[in-house]
Amino acid sequence: MNEICRIRSVPVRGIFFILFLFAVATAFSQQYFDTVQLRKSVEFMSADDKMGRLPGSDGSQVVSEYILAEFKNAGLVPLCSNGYQHFSYIKGWQNTDSCAAWLDDKELVPYLDFAPVNYFHTCKAGLEAEVVFVGNGEGVNWKKCTGKWVLLLEDENIHRTTASHMAIIQGAGGIIVIDTTDSLQYEYSNVLRISTKKSTTLGPVVKISPAVADSLLAKKNLSLSKILAHDSKEYCIPLGVKFKAYTTFAPNEVMAKNVVAVLEGSDPGLKNEFIVVGGHYDHVGFTERISKKTGKMRTYIYNGADDNASGTTAVVELAKKYASQAVRPKRSIVFVAFDAEEEGLIGSAKFFNECLPFDTSQVKAMVNLDMVGR
Repeated sequence: MNEICRIRSVPVRGIFFILFLFAVATAFSQQYFDTVQLRKSVEFMSADDKMGRLPGSDGSQVVSEYILAEFKNAGLVPLCSNGYQHFSYIKGWQNTDSCAAWLDDKELVPYLDFAPVNYFHTCKAGLEAEVVFVGNGEGVNWKKCTGKWVLLLEDENIHRTTASHMAIIQGAGGIIVIDTTDSLQYEYSNVLRISTKKSTTLGPVVKISPAVADSLLAKKNLSLSKILAHDSKEYCIPLGVKFKAYTTFAPNEVMAKNVVAVLEGSDPGLKNEFIVVGGHYDHVGFTERISKKTGKMRTYIYNGADDNASGTTAVVELAKKYASQAVRPKRSIVFVAFDAEEEGLIGSAKFFNECLPFDTSQVKAMVNLDMVGR
């Protein structure tokens, strides 16, 4: 009885996947999957020389070529542009020299008094307005901040990006973040999780030094040291001072591509219906940082063997198995290796929204293979 209850509690998507696996097992009952080849495929994609398969990188290019070659060798028909669906997206923004700030008509020094920040994919923004100090952003009457600068203090309860997001969606005109670190630097963070090639007019956002923060707070007999010593960080105080800043940024555009091929169905009436089998082949690349063990700079490669060389290998091997059968499936099966999944599911969104070479209403199901290696 308990077993029956557990089966009945499986979600619909879970039932579909179980049926899919059963169908695969039946179709390939006389042919095993070559585990040696599976391992070789995963090792090839996740090897150090692929440097983590970051979209647009040499390692990503090699892996995409490998996937397409496997599809073609299996007899699949490449779709889109000879098997590739090319697309671009914005990954971060470069700072430019066209950033400036003033406090009560006194021009501030870049990277000494202030630093530009891009939290909202802002290409170009400017604001001259009064400043409202809101502490850490908790318990704020945001109506008092509409169209004005919001002065934020980061603390242990709320991160400045979270507070900035909260302020901007509530109608603040710009964000000023008090930076208590040793040096002011340009900062980019995709707070709005924007994954497409577009910019916004939200902002501007700047960080300021503790000295400039004290200048802003002085008219209300406040100082940064007093605020930091106070237990509560909840404020909403118009400071009676004007602040002006302009920020301009240039996008870092990345070129990426999905790998797409189709196995045409055998039934004349059903071959125009499609099952999509996919998984992403990109990963997060590498980083260089000082090793805690040696104290020296070291390159750390994020190989992504499970995430998602395993799923990509499964997609490729399923394509080869289905294509090798004497009797093809009735419906057409589209096999796709997505790029830029780690950047915010960009490749799959581009695939279904922009460049499908078939009618999307005829996609009857999609099986996503992600991290199947454990």
